[in-house]
Amino acid sequence: MANRRFGWHSGALTCNDITVENDLTIEGDMSFGDVITDELTVTGYIAFSSDARVKAVEINPTTTADSSMTPIKIWYNYLGATNTGADIDLFSLRSAITQTSSNAEALGSRGYVQGIRSDVTMNGYLDTCYGLYAKATVAGASSVNGFYGVTSVVNLGSYVVSLDETGFIAGIMTSISGSGNVTCAGTGYGKVAGVYVAWQDTNALTVDSCGFHLGVHSGSLLDSGYRVNTSGTLTTAFHSMNTSGTPTNALKIEGAHTYAFAFPAIGTAPITASGGAAASAYVRCMVDTTAYKILLYADS
Repeated sequence: MANRRFGWHSGALTCNDITVENDLTIEGDMSFGDVITDELTVTGYIAFSSDARVKAVEINPTTTADSSMTPIKIWYNYLGATNTGADIDLFSLRSAITQTSSNAEALGSRGYVQGIRSDVTMNGYLDTCYGLYAKATVAGASSVNGFYGVTSVVNLGSYVVSLDETGFIAGIMTSISGSGNVTCAGTGYGKVAGVYVAWQDTNALTVDSCGFHLGVHSGSLLDSGYRVNTSGTLTTAFHSMNTSGTPTNALKIEGAHTYAFAFPAIGTAPITASGGAAASAYVRCMVDTTAYKILLYADS
């Protein structure tokens, strides 16, 4: 039989199994087993102090999913009545990454900074697939300054940001790519959209409501509120379709504007030079499937 030495040896305890029936306090480092074969099982709660630091955690749950499978769950109740005037910020998960040095490598070799990243892959039947899901619910009469499902803040500061030739800065960016076809069962309402707003509120709200709102604050500068750049094939830049509702205005202009519309130069479609009725040009339009002309006269 092999020699199995247990007990105290030079200030160290070596044993096969140990059972602690009360508290265990470790005042130094603790090293736990092999990362591949050994398993740490905790059936109670783990309490970390507010200044605890965890270097890295990898969570790989069982592949047999069930309706309650949540690898990480953070929940707590916020007793708002205890807030007596202090500005309290509450976070379920907070990420802070600060670049402290830089390089001048070529584009593609500078690295990425991603505060939170979510990768999901669909390969078969699903009810819904979300890369990132956020839900905010009103559970009682409330008073609030802002109520948002998703918030993105980009602060350009006071420094010059040099964009690469194809660079963009955006509060929200989405890229739709691929070459696979998308079909829809029957005569359904299936669509592929870069941004989708499903408006289902049924209250005639006291405040104005809109699918998209752009607020240009006093003193700020903005070239375009809505812009479409086309290098590929685009059928309709703006499409308003009434299926079974009661829309009033397809386009509403309110307040003072220098011009109602800005068209390209005469001779650039859809603006065509016109010699009739003393008009300078005309705009080619389609009414149903018939082409018409809207005459344009020089502003004099």
